[in-house]
Amino acid sequence: MLPAADEPDKLLTLLRQHGRADAVLVVTLKGQVSWSEPLANPTRDPPAGTFAPLLLVTAKAIETGSGTVLYEGRFAYGRADQQAGATYFPSDPKYGFASVGEVVADPARLREGWMAGMHMIANEILADLQRRPRGN
Repeated sequence: MLPAADEPDKLLTLLRQHGRADAVLVVTLKGQVSWSEPLANPTRDPPAGTFAPLLLVTAKAIETGSGTVLYEGRFAYGRADQQAGATYFPSDPKYGFASVGEVVADPARLREGWMAGMHMIANEILADLQRRPRGN
């Protein structure tokens, strides 16, 4: 069993014992369904007054030898309040649900919304890493 992402020392010890990687990318993902009050913000997508997929993600690239953090990013997808320092991706309105009953009745659409968010965030992490100069 792998250590929790918030236990980087345990993870690095395990990697040093069994792995051959110079660095590891530790990703913490929280997925849930969010609700927006109808009058909260009429310009949001999906529209206010609906349930929608929500992802909160942190990513850290850590050098396995020294434990130095080489990269760190925070991301939000869906109807998350824009958090300081987080890159935000709104979800497509087609992933909005009018009721809890709709969410329960159509788990495939909810999963599709989460997957769309994961793809956006993974592509952003990759782009961030590719923009970094070599050796940093």
